[in-house]
Amino acid sequence: EIPLIEDCCEALGTTRRGRACGSFGRAGVFGFYPNKQITTGEGGMIVTDDERLAETCRSLRNQGRPIPRRGEHGLGTWLAHERLGYNCRLSELNAAVGVAQMRRLDDLIAARQRVARGYMSRLMGREGMGR
Repeated sequence: EIPLIEDCCEALGTTRRGRACGSFGRAGVFGFYPNKQITTGEGGMIVTDDERLAETCRSLRNQGRPIPRRGEHGLGTWLAHERLGYNCRLSELNAAVGVAQMRRLDDLIAARQRVARGYMSRLMGREGMGR
């Protein structure tokens, strides 16, 4: 079996037959670069319902350290590295920007759709643009 990992970078907030983009495969990957639906300046998000995969992803973005379980302080694991990892954590400021934009996602998508409809109404029927 080949696991499906969805590239959802241009599809935040979309659905297909009632299912959210990112929920079809083992994982969905979203980008938050400035040209995406929302931005945190850099970074992105991985979604999965596979707890083991989620834990591995959290460890990888935290320099390969194990992630403490709820109720654990994690101080004893700070120097333990289970795997090669990277410092891919967003700063608190970047994360706060992302959270604020996620709360407004429906409004942001609606604004983009209005702009797209404006382009479509002005460009349709022109040579090379379809009918």
